[in-house]
This record gives sequence, C-alpha cells and structure tokens, in this order.
Amino acid sequence: MTYGVENLVQWLSVVDDGDDYKQSYIYDYIQNRLYPGDPKLAQSFALRLLIHYVGDMHQPFHNEAEYSKDYLKGDSGANKVTLKNHYGASELHAVWDILMYTEHNSIARPIDAKNWASFTAHSNAIALNGTSAVSNPSDY
Repeated sequence: MTYGVENLVQWLSVVDDGDDYKQSYIYDYIQNRLYPGDPKLAQSFALRLLIHYVGDMHQPFHNEAEYSKDYLKGDSGANKVTLKNHYGASELHAVWDILMYTEHNSIARPIDAKNWASFTAHSNAIALNGTSAVSNPSDY
C-alpha cells in the first residue's frame, strides 16, 4: 500500500516532484481505465482513494482481532461483531468506517459547494474531538 499512497501523493501534490507516478499501476488504472479523457474526475477519485487509504491506516480494527470463545478463529477486525442495523452499518467495523454515523447521508462526488461546509464541519469536529487523546496533537 505504501507505494500506491506515495504515487497518489505525488500525483495530487502541488509541488512539482516530476511525473514518476505516471508509470504506476494506480495512475494508469484511474486515469486511463476508469476516467479516460477526464483528468479532473480522475484526480477527484485519486484524492478520495488516498483519503480512504489514510483512513484505513488509522482504523483500529485493521490492526487487531479478538480471539475468544465467541470468535475462536478471530472476529475479522470486528467484522463479525454484529449490531442492530443503523444507517447501513450492521457490524462494529462498519460503524467506525462511516465515522460513527456522522456522514450517513451520501454526498455526491466530487463534493460540491453545497455539501463542502457540512463535510468540513464534521471532519473538523472529529479531529478536534480526538486531540485530547494525544499529548501533542500538533504532531499529527
């Protein structure tokens, strides 16, 4: 995943670091197979993919599994911990993935001006809510 993230960052960067990313599979797939002839939409998709990857890296259930009498072969990162279905999440892993239901309504992509304010407010609230968990939040 590291190589893919590095290529996405280079592609989306405003700093001219060359165009090595154009040789990557991820660039070829997005730009030439998913959205040929539409570089803005391809970049929008690449940004959402990068956000997803970074989110996955910070998803605690991707780094652990519970082994117990209830989950003799593991809980698959909380995917087997079922919940009452709420906004489409029926297991614990999905609850985390959809930001504890704060963005349960689907936002059209690319994000338009109408939805940007709501998206930004929710993202800032989530970030601010977690700052007390670390000794120096500016490090993150």
